[in-house]
Amino acid sequence: MYNNYNNYYLDYANRQKAQAEQQAYLQAQHQMAQAGNRANEEWLKAPGFSGSRSNYPGFIQGATGFYQQHMGQHDLNMRQAMETAMANEMAQVQDRMMDLPENQIASKNRSDQLAYQRDMEKARLAHSASLANTNATKDIASGMNMNLNFGQNGMPDTNLYDNDGNRIGGSANNGASLFEKTGIKKSLMS
Repeated sequence: MYNNYNNYYLDYANRQKAQAEQQAYLQAQHQMAQAGNRANEEWLKAPGFSGSRSNYPGFIQGATGFYQQHMGQHDLNMRQAMETAMANEMAQVQDRMMDLPENQIASKNRSDQLAYQRDMEKARLAHSASLANTNATKDIASGMNMNLNFGQNGMPDTNLYDNDGNRIGGSANNGASLFEKTGIKKSLMS
C-alpha cells in the first residue's frame, strides 16, 4: 500500500475475546465464593463437634473445585487472546515500519513522474504557442502579398568585386565567369 506506514489498527476481535474471558473468570470466581460459603454453612450445620465432621478442606475443595477449573480455563483463554492481540498488533507495526522505505521510494518515483508530466505539458504549450505565432505571422504576410518562405534555407545574392572596385561576378552574374574575367589559367576551369 502507498503511504500506509501509520495505518494500523488494534486487534479488536481478540481484545474483546480477552475481555469476555475476563468477565467469565470474574463470574466463575464469584460463583466459587458463593459455593464456598454454602459449603461452609453446610459443614457448620453438620451434627457433632468439629473434630468428628468430615475433612473441612476437602469438603470445601469438593464444593468449589468445578469453579476453580473454570477460573483457570478462563484465565488461560484470556491470556492467550491478549497475547494473540498483541502479536497481531506488533506484526502490523513491524509491517508498516518495513513499508516506510518502500513508500518513500514510491513517493519519490511518483513525484518524478509528475514533474516529468508537468515539464512535458510546458513544452507542449510552448510549442503550441510558437506554432500559433508562426501561423499568425504567415497570415499577416499573406494578407500583405508577401512570401516569407518560412523553413527554406536559400543563399543570398552576392556580388564580387576586384581590387579596383569593379564588379567581377556573384550569384546574379549572367556574364562571363569569374575565372574568365580574372585571367585564371584555363587548367583550373576544366
